[in-house]
Amino acid sequence: MLAEVREWLGPDESGQPRLREGSDGRLRLTSDVPCDWDVLRTLIDRADRAGQAGDQTRERDLLIRALHLVRGPLVGGIAHGTYTWLPRTGVERQAEHLILDAAGRLCRITSEEGDHLAVEQAATAGLRAVPHAQNLWRHIIRAEYALGGPGRLHDVADHVRFVLASSGVDIEPETATLIEHLAGSAQTQSGAY
Repeated sequence: MLAEVREWLGPDESGQPRLREGSDGRLRLTSDVPCDWDVLRTLIDRADRAGQAGDQTRERDLLIRALHLVRGPLVGGIAHGTYTWLPRTGVERQAEHLILDAAGRLCRITSEEGDHLAVEQAATAGLRAVPHAQNLWRHIIRAEYALGGPGRLHDVADHVRFVLASSGVDIEPETATLIEHLAGSAQTQSGAY
């Protein structure tokens, strides 16, 4: 399999394989081989710098590009018993934190712009990596309520409860309170007519 990967990656500019074994026996990729994890971190770092410089449009665009790389949990689809070393590296938690932070920032930016569909897309991208991240579910709940009022609130609240229960996760007080608050607001508004 390594030979196939080495052949698939091909040689670098110097004619050496892009997948090499170091003197310590570890496999290494040459620096010209992009890795989604490195690209994700680079895009998020550039987004951070754009945000600090006050360029919210660039920050938004970089966060969108970064979150397009997220296809699921870091270890999603990996057979049980493989990559047993991964938990010791902290990479899984680091990836989750980075993705959740990026998705949350993009949700806030797009919410400020009034783009509720973009809020949902940003939150959904983060949820692909961390399906039980209730801070992102709360962004979706607010966006759905803004887009469709009480009817959509009811549907999304049911969906959130189902997803969390299926994952064995209890609904957080903040999430339950948000749903109750929006439902109460909807009843108050409809009663005012």
